[in-house]
Amino acid sequence: MFDPPGHAFWVQLRGCDLLELQSWTDDTVTTDPHAIALVSPEILSGTIEGDYISVVCNGYTLRLRYGAVQFRLDTGLPLTRDQIDAAAARYWSEWEQRRP
Repeated sequence: MFDPPGHAFWVQLRGCDLLELQSWTDDTVTTDPHAIALVSPEILSGTIEGDYISVVCNGYTLRLRYGAVQFRLDTGLPLTRDQIDAAAARYWSEWEQRRP
């Protein structure tokens, strides 16, 4: 997906003043970063809503507000937003071609 290859990418938020994960099952809201990490929500999509980002996950909504963001491959190499956008476009194009 990326050139050079990696298996995953890391997102580092700076100046994060909103981080909450809301369950679709019972509407509970978790704000503890360690508890959110334990849930390991799978990110499906995201949209800007006012002054924060709302991220749809598998059974959850993650809300974020931050000042800056940095992306890195799991190998440590930095990524740009354009590289991530291009990888996402390739992924969905390949996915669409595999559909019966």
